Amino acid sequence: MSNDTLPDITYTPDPADSELRTLIPPDVPGADTLADGAPDLPAGPFIGRESFRQLLRQSFAAAAEGGWHELLISDPDFADWPLGEPAVVQALHDWAQKSTGRCIVLARSYDAVPRQHALFVRWRSQWQHKIECLEYPGEQTQEVPSLLWSPKWALQRVEAVRGWGISGAQTRRLQLLRSGMDEWLERAVPGFPAVTLGL
Repeated sequence: MSNDTLPDITYTPDPADSELRTLIPPDVPGADTLADGAPDLPAGPFIGRESFRQLLRQSFAAAAEGGWHELLISDPDFADWPLGEPAVVQALHDWAQKSTGRCIVLARSYDAVPRQHALFVRWRSQWQHKIECLEYPGEQTQEVPSLLWSPKWALQRVEAVRGWGISGAQTRRLQLLRSGMDEWLERAVPGFPAVTLGL
């Protein structure tokens, strides 16, 4: 891998492919081993924008209930995430109060966030000591991954147009996702400074 190329952390069979039944192909060692304390969340393929958004709602609620130690959310711009919904912001608030960990946010651009997710922006300003927002300024040919990762469960949108992806708690896939994301985070720069909104 060249120094200018970030890892492709996806595998991309057709949505009908049987390999989408798990987060990783079944011949990868550890494919069936679940993370300790894996939450009762869906595992396997999903398709459609609303399915993706509903899984995000469920995962934020589970993070709040379980006090997940770490959250990593990543997307090119978060434009179609449900971050501005009151129930999601309440779940994030509950997570921040309960968890001793942190949340890392990575995007290529945050331009859409203040316009579409004002409640999230206000929450971010209140909890800025627990939220690290980063921006990836690299080549446009490499799109920032769209995913939610925690040590217990992950959700990854592989293809945005049709909105299909995979989710689950397999230990090996969680490790691979985080390892790949660490390389993205190493090249990111601080972005989206906390701003207090008069809402």
